[in-house]
Amino acid sequence: MKHKINNLKNWIKRNNKILMPLSLVLGFVIDYITLNRVDRAFENIVFTSYLFFAIVGIFIFNYLRGKEIKNKFLEKVYIFSPYVIQFMFGGLFSGFAVFYYRSGSLASSWFFIFLLLVLMLGNDIFKKHYENFVLQITIFFTGLFFYYIFAVPVILNAINVKTFLISGFASMLSISVILYMFSYFLIEVKNSSRNLIVSIVLVYIFVNGLYFANLIPPIPLSLKRGEAYNAIYKLPDGYHVVGEKEKGFLNFNKVVNIREGDPVYAYSAVFSPTDINTNIMHDWQYYNPEIKKWESITEISFPISGGNLNGYRGYSYKTSLKEGKWRVRVETMRGQVIGTIGFEVRYTQPIPMLIEKVL
Repeated sequence: MKHKINNLKNWIKRNNKILMPLSLVLGFVIDYITLNRVDRAFENIVFTSYLFFAIVGIFIFNYLRGKEIKNKFLEKVYIFSPYVIQFMFGGLFSGFAVFYYRSGSLASSWFFIFLLLVLMLGNDIFKKHYENFVLQITIFFTGLFFYYIFAVPVILNAINVKTFLISGFASMLSISVILYMFSYFLIEVKNSSRNLIVSIVLVYIFVNGLYFANLIPPIPLSLKRGEAYNAIYKLPDGYHVVGEKEKGFLNFNKVVNIREGDPVYAYSAVFSPTDINTNIMHDWQYYNPEIKKWESITEISFPISGGNLNGYRGYSYKTSLKEGKWRVRVETMRGQVIGTIGFEVRYTQPIPMLIEKVL
């Protein structure tokens, strides 16, 4: 048996550079296949499981590290505990990224994708630091905080500053209870208490800074679809949209051809969890080439209702648009960006052939 354990250790050591990133990629794939919406029981069970097994893995790794392990099962558990932690962290943050990737807004998922890359690269570059107790707890607290940002609005059926502040308080209270329990078994809690407090407070301040600067999306709202059209009208069978034929899947330079003075319509489908009804805003912005900045021209707000997996549909329109680059930022009433609809306006005579479809 001892020979098998040594072989297992050697095999893991030889393949360590592959196993850690592989665990992260596997977590992302599983999340992409299984996760759909944040207000369902299954998704919340998945997230809480990631958090639970991550903190259990952290405890086992630090409790058994440096000890002589006589039990073969525990030795195997200890050997695999770093990979369990990595897998859980990968699944947790990739789960956050998946929801916003599916919304079609890379700007909404940049933080989680960046953190995933840090976790992957950190295995090779900062491996010794990654196994540090303070860093493990810091990453765990970050995931815990972002999960509460998801969960609290769903529980309270509201999305506002109050629910965000409650999320922060709940995450701080939870990590305090966890560390208090750990202190009875892990000397690292006492030895690293100052660094733990500093790192947790810094994460708390950083996330609050992102939120109040409107640099993170209004979780759990997400833009499921956003597009600009020549005309939109609502009939009993759905929203009828009129525009040019779509030019393939990767059409990054959307052009709306109009006559001078014609309106342009912005269509959005915004997902909101069941029982969460709120207002959103279409902020029409024009890119001024003279000052090389986006200028807010018109703001139009309307209410949305939660519960539709494909998003609550709505639209706004504007006339007398200048030629050039435009975007409609779909935002909350306090300015948090849910997603962006980008397009270019061109004056054309005659208008290219338009087609109508029902959404």
